[in-house]
Parts: sequence; C-alpha cells; structure tokens
Amino acid sequence: MEQYEAIRSREADQASELEEARAASKAAISAFNDVSRQRFDLFTAAFDHVATEIDPIFKVKFEMSFFSRASSIACTGQHAPARSAAQAHAGCGISGLTVPSWAVHEPERRF
Repeated sequence: MEQYEAIRSREADQASELEEARAASKAAISAFNDVSRQRFDLFTAAFDHVATEIDPIFKVKFEMSFFSRASSIACTGQHAPARSAAQAHAGCGISGLTVPSWAVHEPERRF
C-alpha cells in the first residue's frame, strides 16, 4: 500500500510538471506569434511606404522617357530603331547570352 501511495504521489508530481511545461510552451508559442505578427506588420508598413513613395517617381520617369522618344520619332517621321540582340542589354551589365559559357565552347556537353 505504501508503494502505491508513493507511485500516486510521483504521478501527481509529474502531472503538475507536465501542466507547467504545457503552460510555458503555450506562453512561448504566443510570444513567438506576437513577434512574428509584429514583424510582418512592420515589414508590410515599410514596404507600402516605399512603394507609395517610389511609384510617382517611376511613373514620371517612364512618362517622360516614353513621350520624349515617341515625340522625337513622330516629329522626324522615322520608325523606332530596331536593336539587335547584342545591343539589347548594352551598358547595363546584363548579358544577352542565355546558355552557359561552357555550352558555347563545348556543345557536346549540353545534354
């Protein structure tokens, strides 16, 4: 009978420890979710702010470049100059080549 009581008291101790661990786990999860939600809200607010501040700048820049090109072409009666594939990305650091450099020099390695 004494052993049974000892086992019951250990079970009660373990059950109370388990409940404390569950409460701590719920508190940690809640704190994590709060921080995650706060970070998301701050990021969204910053992104929206940047988007609304940059949008007018790019719209004005695009309209100016589009209309200046369109009016210069319309005034001269010429068509827009066709750019070759080599000139398409000239000056902006982007290569027009879509295959890896080794594939150009070693075509048998492609497949």
